[in-house]
Amino acid sequence: MSFKLSARSRARLLGVHPDLVRVVERAITVTIFDFCVVEGVRTLAKQAEYFRKGKSMTMNSRHLTGHAVDLAPWVNGTIEWNNDAAWEGIADAMKSASGDLGITVEWGGDWARFVDKPHFQLSRGTHPDHQRSRNRRAATCLPGWPSRAPIMRPDPAASAFGWWRVDNT
Repeated sequence: MSFKLSARSRARLLGVHPDLVRVVERAITVTIFDFCVVEGVRTLAKQAEYFRKGKSMTMNSRHLTGHAVDLAPWVNGTIEWNNDAAWEGIADAMKSASGDLGITVEWGGDWARFVDKPHFQLSRGTHPDHQRSRNRRAATCLPGWPSRAPIMRPDPAASAFGWWRVDNT
């Protein structure tokens, strides 16, 4: 069975690194489980919220730079968060697609310290964050896209972001 990305999933890929978009587009054609894109590029405010709630272990998420996406199993018009077979199937499709395209992708479900099954990211080894400045040019027209990468610094006095403050200098 062949699946395709919905208009909503495609919209959530706006601003995501083109290599990762190619992997997701290839994976949806080879997967045995349908999936949707839950989130692509994430705002700093959303990342801070996830960090405060313990849904993320870092303020340096690959979502901030468009190097990560969250995918989820889509079964009968709803997300199935507890379907382990579907998570494994989606991961297999993403790994297969990344191999076919020669693009290294990491799955959060393989992490030992913080298992994050929806999370797929481009490898820092092949796609370091500094590439953002070169690859972002086409995405600068997107509303809310920062003109340059914010830098997160520890700051116990910065209550808006918990123990972090944004340094845009």
